[in-house]
Amino acid sequence: MEEVVCDADLKIRDIVTRWHGSVHDSRIYRECRLKQRFEAGAFRGVLLGDGGYPCTSHLFTPVLHPATPSEEQYNRCHIKTRNAVERCFGLWKQRFRCLLRGLYGNIETARMAIVACAVLHNIAIDMREDLFPGEEAAGEVL
Repeated sequence: MEEVVCDADLKIRDIVTRWHGSVHDSRIYRECRLKQRFEAGAFRGVLLGDGGYPCTSHLFTPVLHPATPSEEQYNRCHIKTRNAVERCFGLWKQRFRCLLRGLYGNIETARMAIVACAVLHNIAIDMREDLFPGEEAAGEVL
């Protein structure tokens, strides 16, 4: 189980790979360094998370039961903006098929491979690398 933060350019900005098994997202976030840094004021802005996370002053989640047009609009905007996360994961897994199948064997080796794939993914974005020469990534413009 890992936690990944990406930006609007689909670059991976933070990754936590120390948890294995079925650890809840909220626990991973509660104990991660990124949360501590946000709370200490190291960053401007906010994170967007799904309903598995607690809503805080720096982590916005969807309104569970929207009751007003404003709450419904907020949820629509939240979903649209968070779509970058899904696109990032899709592109990352297209680039590194081992992430689709799962990594087996030594847990430390798997963690290092996940982080290495994240670093290489970011380098590919910086270099504007296509998945396949002459093709765009599933309609995405990098």
